Amino acid sequence: MKKFLTLLILIIFFTTFNNIYSAYITETTTDDFSQGELSNVEIINEGDGALRLINNPTITVLQIYPNGHSTTVVRDAIFAYQAAGNPPLTFEIYLLTISAFNTATSIDDVFTVVNAQTGQQVQMAIRDFDILYFGVADCYAGWDLSSSSAQVVRQFAQLGKGLVFTHDTIVNWSNCHNHVNFISLSDVTGLTASPQGWSLFTRVKLINQSNDTVLHIPFELPNFFSTLTTHWLGQNVQNGTVWYVGTDQSGNANYNLYMHTYHNPQYNSYSSFFSYGHTEAVPAEWEAKAMINCMYKSYQGGQGQGYYISRVYEFPSWTHFQTASWNAYTPNNSSVVVQARVAPYQNQFSNWVTLTNNQNTNLSGKYFQYKVYMTSTNNNQDLPKFYDFTIYYEPAAVPSLNLFGVIILLLSLSFMLLFKIK
Repeated sequence: MKKFLTLLILIIFFTTFNNIYSAYITETTTDDFSQGELSNVEIINEGDGALRLINNPTITVLQIYPNGHSTTVVRDAIFAYQAAGNPPLTFEIYLLTISAFNTATSIDDVFTVVNAQTGQQVQMAIRDFDILYFGVADCYAGWDLSSSSAQVVRQFAQLGKGLVFTHDTIVNWSNCHNHVNFISLSDVTGLTASPQGWSLFTRVKLINQSNDTVLHIPFELPNFFSTLTTHWLGQNVQNGTVWYVGTDQSGNANYNLYMHTYHNPQYNSYSSFFSYGHTEAVPAEWEAKAMINCMYKSYQGGQGQGYYISRVYEFPSWTHFQTASWNAYTPNNSSVVVQARVAPYQNQFSNWVTLTNNQNTNLSGKYFQYKVYMTSTNNNQDLPKFYDFTIYYEPAAVPSLNLFGVIILLLSLSFMLLFKIK
C-alpha cells in the first residue's frame, strides 16, 4: 500500500508539473510586428497594433539586363500602359547588369542599382524587390547565370516572390551557349531546354482559355496579337501552363511556346516566361500589355497579395510547438493563411507548413518562425487584417523547477511524511 501511494504521488507530481510548464509566445502589438519582415503589408494603429494588406502597392522590379544592351525598352513599354489596366498598376524599375548580379551569393547582398525612370543610384538588397526580371537581348547576349546567382534566384523564389524570364534566357543552343544555370532553375520556372530548332513569327495565338489572372488582370488579353519578330528555341515544359504560342497570319500554325507561367506550391513563387527580346525594341501595344500581365502574375499570383514573416524565435533546447491560434478579419474575396517552420539550427529551416487555427502544429525544433499570407481581389477595398498570433510550446527536455513546481513538490513530500512513507 505504501509503495502504491508513493507511486501515485510521484505520478500526480510529474503530470501536474508537465502540464503547468507549458508556455507561450504571442505577437499582438506594433512593436511585435515591427520586428518582422513585411512585403505589401502594413502595420496599422488598430487596437495594440495589426497588419493589413497594402492598398495599391508599388511593385518594385529589378531588371537584370545584359551588359551593353538597352535599359529603356522595357521601361518605356511598362510606363506607357501600367496605369491603363484594371487595376491600374505602379511599377518602380531598377537596373543592374547581369555581370554584377552574377557576383551575388545571398538575397541579402546589397548592390548599387539605378532607378530606370530618374537615373538615381540607390543601395538595395536583392530581397527588397518584388520581381526579378531577366531581359532583354537576343540569346540574352550569351550570358548565363553564375552557379551562385542561380542559387540566389532560388532563394528569392523561396520567399514567395516573382520571376520573369524573357527571350533566350532558358536556352540550350550552341550559338547562344548552353545556359546551364538558367536551365537548372526548373523548380522555379517549370521549364527546361534542349537544342531544338526554331521558326520566326510575329503573331501569337491563345491556346488555353481560362479564368487565370494572367489572361485578365490588369488587361483582358485577346485571342491573337502581334509581336516583334521572335521565336521559340527549345524550351520544354515540365510544369505550368503554356498560354500563347507563335503562329502565322492564318492562325493555324503552332510555332511553340511564347508565353508560359508556373506556380511552385512549395515556394509559393510565381514565374513567367515571355519570349520578348529577340528584337530589342519597345513592343507594340498588346505585346506590352501581355508583358505587364505576366509581371503582375509573377507578382504573387496576379492578385492583391502580401505577407508578413515574423522574427526568428530561438529556444534554449529542443521544443515541442503545440496549439497555434490567431485572430484575423477576412472579408469576402480575401484570405488569411498562416504558416510556420522550425529548425534544429538557424540556417536549416524546414519547409513552410500551413497551420489550422486553434489546432496542434505537430512541429518540434530549436528555432521557430511563422508567416502570414493575405490576399484580396476586392480592388483594394475592404482589405484583410491580422490582429495577433499565439503559439504554445513545451520543452522536450526536463526544465528547471518554477515556483509553482516547487510548491507541488513540497506538497507531495508533505503527503509522503504524513503517511510515513519511506
